[in-house]
Amino acid sequence: MHLNRHLRIHYNGKPFICSFCNKSFSENSHLNKHLRIHSDVKPFKCSHCNKSFTQNSNLISHLRIHNNEKPYKCDLCNKAFAHNCDLKNHLRIHSNEKPYKCVICNKPFAQKTNLNRHVRIHNNDRPFKCSVCNKLFAQKINLVTHIRKHCNDKHLK
Repeated sequence: MHLNRHLRIHYNGKPFICSFCNKSFSENSHLNKHLRIHSDVKPFKCSHCNKSFTQNSNLISHLRIHNNEKPYKCDLCNKAFAHNCDLKNHLRIHSNEKPYKCVICNKPFAQKTNLNRHVRIHNNDRPFKCSVCNKLFAQKINLVTHIRKHCNDKHLK
């Protein structure tokens, strides 16, 4: 039994296929675990904030936030991170790697989130709305700065 499972890994035998997204798995148990992401079943709950997760590993990763655990350290500047993906993103600062490019103007970005924010400029997408005057902004920081002006105006009157 274990040999068959092991051999499937080497021969890309993934006979268990998700009917929602067509992702394939070598084990039926892996498929069953994966299926939770397509449903509302989130059996793993955080005791600190009641946030729930489809996978126990995601809960364990989330708990690092509450415990202030930062096991992933940058060898170049000693900055620490709770998640390995955050360290990988950070390392691009040191390497100047910018793998994400704007398809409109070719401007490169180190972070996908920065590219997404930039693309809003080209699309004239302004999802952040001032609750005082209904003015729209492409970036949240610009909305925050704008709202401060409303607050300052009230203090001046």
